[in-house]
Amino acid sequence: NISRFVPGTIIDLENYVCAYPEIKVSKGKGSKIKVEWAEALFRNLSTREKGKRDQIYDKYFYGVGDEFIPDGGRQRIFSTFKWQAGRFMQLLIKTGREPLILQQILLKETHYPYQFKGQFRCSDKEFTKVIPICQRALEMCSHDTYMDCPYYERLMYVGDSRLEALITYVYTGDPRLPKKAIALFDYSRKNSGYTQSRYPCWDQVIIPPFSLWWVGMVYDFLMWQDDKEFIRQRLKGVHAVLEAFVAGLNEKGLLTAPQGWNFVDWVEGWDEGVPPEGRFGINAAINLQFILALQQAAQIDEYLGENEMALRWKRLAQRVSQAVIKFFWDAQRGLLADDLAKKYFSQHVQCLALLTHILPQKKKQKVIKGLLTRKDLAPCSIYFSFYLIETLAQLR
Repeated sequence: NISRFVPGTIIDLENYVCAYPEIKVSKGKGSKIKVEWAEALFRNLSTREKGKRDQIYDKYFYGVGDEFIPDGGRQRIFSTFKWQAGRFMQLLIKTGREPLILQQILLKETHYPYQFKGQFRCSDKEFTKVIPICQRALEMCSHDTYMDCPYYERLMYVGDSRLEALITYVYTGDPRLPKKAIALFDYSRKNSGYTQSRYPCWDQVIIPPFSLWWVGMVYDFLMWQDDKEFIRQRLKGVHAVLEAFVAGLNEKGLLTAPQGWNFVDWVEGWDEGVPPEGRFGINAAINLQFILALQQAAQIDEYLGENEMALRWKRLAQRVSQAVIKFFWDAQRGLLADDLAKKYFSQHVQCLALLTHILPQKKKQKVIKGLLTRKDLAPCSIYFSFYLIETLAQLR
């Protein structure tokens, strides 16, 4: 019966997997075999609500995959040119006039060959449970490049890659993938000086704050690895990025929002992750991130013996820092505002102010108190939470 479908068989792999599927069949001429993948099943397809990721009952399977068409021969092996990803597989078989013998299904797992050397110990057992999940996430997002996600875009973004590289240094000590990421982003630089936000990618998207995080990636490499020549090769790129931002300084010493997608974090109420006045105006978070990059570049130049350039970056950092405090400080709240009108306030700005160490002691203490106690600050999402944790670590 050529119209007969075997009901979809859903396989729970019980972990996230990136793999090449391999199917061995015999006979079954006229049959069709579909192997589809999903990260999780959906409670509601229209809203894309998933609920608990490990549950499958009363949910819909909606995924991507491959279709194989047997020719009726014996022990035919089918695979794919590109690997697939997810936790759940669905097997759909449509038979023809000839019986199909499904002999074997294999998954050939693929990811960057990390050798994990770091260890984590904690008295809180809940944290101990999280570490294997984090390790698996790093593996699944590491292939020939880092990537934001193995299931959807499979693109290497600067904002994600900086954190992935830091974890790689700490947990493996292997510098090869971080070096490749840093070099590729350097190669992606446009004539403007900005790096592309994601690379390699045929579709060019510029996120200016990500160019500043790329300077942070070079700085991180300096802090974690002993490879002076590689740092020297990146110096031209570091200078080009900073000069692109210097061109946007106004007469007050503040940075006007650069042209591009000035993404900072996925915050509810922020338009596509762009903070208040971050699209065409003047935003404190972008200014503070610029200060942080200037400080990092100064250390890079000092390391390479370029003391004159280091002094220039320090002077610029001081100039912008003074302007940020002058125009964004709200004495009534004891916080730095996001915008010049002092209407919006966020955790992001307070974190960056503390990470850059630009505040006088009295203002610093007020910002610390506000960051720890105020509930009306725009909160960091999981993406920016690393910088929140870095800030809290300084307050110990």
